[in-house]
Amino acid sequence: MTPGARADMSMDILRALDVSQRPADRLIDQWFRDRRFAGSGDRRFISGLVYQILRRRSELIWLIGDYDAGEEVDGMRMQVVAALSHLEGWTAEDFDKAFSGAGHNPSALNEDEKLLLKKISIRRNQKMPLPVQGNFPDWMEPHLVRRFEDDLMDQMSAMNERAAVDLRVNTLKTNRDDALAALAEAGFDAEPGTKSLQGIRLNDRKRITGTALYIDGGVEIQDEAAQLCAALVDAQPGQTVLDACTGAGGKALALAAAMNNKGHIEAWDVDDRRLERLLPRLDRAGIKIVSARKVRADGSDLYPDYQGAFDRVLIDAPCSGTGTWRRNPETKWRLTAETLQHNVDRQAKIMKRAADLVKPGGRLIYATCSVLDCEGADQIHAFLSLQPDFSVLPVSEIWSGADAGSDFLKLSPHSNGTDGFFVAVLARSDQEPHEEHEMPPPDQDE
Repeated sequence: MTPGARADMSMDILRALDVSQRPADRLIDQWFRDRRFAGSGDRRFISGLVYQILRRRSELIWLIGDYDAGEEVDGMRMQVVAALSHLEGWTAEDFDKAFSGAGHNPSALNEDEKLLLKKISIRRNQKMPLPVQGNFPDWMEPHLVRRFEDDLMDQMSAMNERAAVDLRVNTLKTNRDDALAALAEAGFDAEPGTKSLQGIRLNDRKRITGTALYIDGGVEIQDEAAQLCAALVDAQPGQTVLDACTGAGGKALALAAAMNNKGHIEAWDVDDRRLERLLPRLDRAGIKIVSARKVRADGSDLYPDYQGAFDRVLIDAPCSGTGTWRRNPETKWRLTAETLQHNVDRQAKIMKRAADLVKPGGRLIYATCSVLDCEGADQIHAFLSLQPDFSVLPVSEIWSGADAGSDFLKLSPHSNGTDGFFVAVLARSDQEPHEEHEMPPPDQDE
């Protein structure tokens, strides 16, 4: 493909994302599967440009400023033009060659667009507002300043970088040393993770899913932050555990391995499609102790039957996803203040219902892939004010890698090199009488 054709396809993908709620990675993957003529170099350039635009959209729109070419202005075209100039260093000559209107090339720049390029070269040296420098929505500034204070710009800069690929070793199948050896033999540049005992970080972008190690269930793709979340559940062999918002089950897989396939795990989710993705993963990992079940949003179908039934209840709550902006930059532009408040209200309800499922003496683990206090520590303080039978178990008492005396685990790309994450471990008093519950046998076909 010519440089112009690559630019044109980038515009088309951005337009498709603008009217879709699909994750960018899935939409882009499907886009290229439907267009096999695009070579590996084309795919790499186009996806890289699209992700740069998604990550730095505030900056690009600010550079474009009040540009207006009339009613026919194409916002995605202008963002691509701005990105090619500002981020890729294209010159006027580059645009003349690539934007020729010939073949699959975009139409030539008009006079207003040429003036815009000159404007960008001047405006890029001017002082940018905080949300523009950090590339986040204006309305989020108070939330992010509260969380990161003077460290905000460094934190946002890290969130605009490409995320590393982390693996979790499935200890039911192998160990980290053997997994690293298998990766080296397959030509991967990999090293032990710095935080998770089962973590491996890949230093290249080769396709791991085609390796025998992955196909045989020896490793799973999972960020170290999520691995630490599972570790803080501290699930023991023989226990009964609930993963209340399991999604596609990444943490349920980690919990089963930590329990050495002994005990029982209930993996619940409101979405059938996510649960369907879990079942083959269980089989590949050799896990026998997980039952996957669909649950109503209000929990009315399953919660009443499991009061006081679990040693551990993990709530990986639906949230803003601000901690995963490196991987899913499109989500920061889809997030609204109303959606954030809806998430906060929903999280509180889920915690309140799930509390009754914890055995006296058991633990409730609350987690979000969010860096916002309103979805993290604020939720815990509000919950504890209403639930006197629960108290904080400092994460530093469970994980030696936590700062001494730390009540909660708070991770971010800049501070920790992981996704942004929040985890709190709450212990339930063992003073309440409770009834024993016989757990149903695992049934992966549900």
